[in-house]
Amino acid sequence: MQEKKCPVRPLFAEISKMWILQILKEIYEENNTFSWIEKALVRINPKTLSERLSDLQEWDFIVKEIVSMTPLKAKYKLTLKWEELFLETQRLANWAEKWWY
Repeated sequence: MQEKKCPVRPLFAEISKMWILQILKEIYEENNTFSWIEKALVRINPKTLSERLSDLQEWDFIVKEIVSMTPLKAKYKLTLKWEELFLETQRLANWAEKWWY
C-alpha cells in the first residue's frame, strides 16, 4: 500500500524558510520596494532578500511591477493566491494561540 502524502507539508516547508513571512508582511504593509524591505529587515543580506523575492514570485505569491526604467524602480504586490492563503494562515494562527501556547 502506498503512503498518502500530506498536501500541506511542502507548502509549510517553503513558507517557513527564514524571512519569507517577514517579507510578505512588509509588502502587505506597503513597504514594497527592495530598499524598503531591506531597511525594515535589518539583518537580511541583499542576496538572501533577492532569493526570497524570487521564490515568492515563482510561487505566484507576489508580482514585481516596474514603476520606472530610469532609474530602475520596482514595487512588489501581493497576489490573490497569497491573499487566500493568508486568510487560512490567520485561522491557523488563531488556533495556535488558543491551543498550542
